[in-house]
Amino acid sequence: MKLSKTATEELQLLRDAYGVEALSRAQVFGRHMRFVLGRVSVEDDTRSGWPLSSQNEDNVVHIRDMIREDRTVTVRMLADNMHLNKSTCHQILREDLGKQKLNARLVLHALTQDQKEVRASVYADLLHKVQNDAAFVNSIVAEDE
Repeated sequence: MKLSKTATEELQLLRDAYGVEALSRAQVFGRHMRFVLGRVSVEDDTRSGWPLSSQNEDNVVHIRDMIREDRTVTVRMLADNMHLNKSTCHQILREDLGKQKLNARLVLHALTQDQKEVRASVYADLLHKVQNDAAFVNSIVAEDE
């Protein structure tokens, strides 16, 4: 230890500095022992075991492919197929793939390039009709749902 303090002295220093928010006696003594034995880092050690989340790149890619194959797929169908929780599938769909719920189906926030081209074509046709036939505008009936 750089300060050459005992664990008891370190505990008292921490309690003076942090009061009731200080580490417990057991924590201070345990950390003191690790540093006396040669530890130089205050970072946590890596741990083996299960990953923290199933929201990984492999699952994102697999769900993206499933949606491309069948746009009517539901979250429950995705979860069952992938052996994931529904909440994990929701997170992947919303956060990673940018989808939102619409009529019990998840769809893109933005249009695809094909959809944009179809809309541009329809708008161009309507504009052409308006320019060639002034009465066409009067034949349009607008409704609000």
